[in-house]
Amino acid sequence: MLLGLRLAHLRVRLELGSPSWRTALGRAAETGLATATSLELVLGVGRFESDCLQTLAHELVLAQVGIARVIIEPEDGPSALTWADQASLVLTPIAPKAEFGVATQPETVGGGIPVRSIGSLPLRGGGAALEREHAQIVREIGKERRFAASPVVTSALPHRGPHPVGAAFTVSTLEMLARAGASSVSFAAPTGWGVIRRRKDGREVVTPAYHVLADVGDCQFGQVGLLDCSNEEAVAVACIYTLDGVRLLLANVTKAPVRVVVGSLAGPAQLLALTAASVGAAVEEPERFRRRGAATRRPRRGGLTLDLDPWSVVRLDV
Repeated sequence: MLLGLRLAHLRVRLELGSPSWRTALGRAAETGLATATSLELVLGVGRFESDCLQTLAHELVLAQVGIARVIIEPEDGPSALTWADQASLVLTPIAPKAEFGVATQPETVGGGIPVRSIGSLPLRGGGAALEREHAQIVREIGKERRFAASPVVTSALPHRGPHPVGAAFTVSTLEMLARAGASSVSFAAPTGWGVIRRRKDGREVVTPAYHVLADVGDCQFGQVGLLDCSNEEAVAVACIYTLDGVRLLLANVTKAPVRVVVGSLAGPAQLLALTAASVGAAVEEPERFRRRGAATRRPRRGGLTLDLDPWSVVRLDV
């Protein structure tokens, strides 16, 4: 099921002062290799742990897994940027394509990237919370400046219910981060399971938010774009330009139906709707839902009218 997400990276936190960090790295590397996914390493370091960076470099050579990003979380001792400089010096020969940054700091290492964490986004009042986060990101990092959002902790990921509320809120979160300038996003659930759950009988099921992440993961060579929406309080839109066209994720983030008109369409569109009516099939048989649930819609006079159910998400490929 994890393969279906086509993740860009897996986030793993290593406490270099703990004897268990090698085990954590080994498990993450095994998953990364099995899914062809690089790792985002978050390194917890203390005053007397500079030697651990050399040991980590040795272990990474043995692990043979790709490293997308290294984020430093210093506890004490040298300044955060000093730690990041040391990590960059030691680990760049092992991971030449990795980005380096410091947790929750807009400052960057030479050639590095700012890192911004977002802690516990609630579903209730989520729209206002996202706007506050956006304003704070602009103040701390700058308008549309590239940064890594890690971690983004949200209860939308594990949310289950009669409506795909978690999926709709995940689209809203992605839209906000795109507007803010995020170049990568590392999602995390507050506790326990995320978007994939294993039942007692061993069968895996998913939450509605899984499908939003999978829709984004499908676009491995895509470019995130921004679209104007006349009713931003009711509809969230994530836009990705792909090799085949444009993928739109439209989410109704209200408890009332909303009519949406998508304009400037030259041909038919492929539509997959995640609604209260289809959420059961989507979570119980996600692969079948994604493979067989799409329908073709043809625009009239260049426009396509869609009626979005409350808390629904529509994927539109045009």
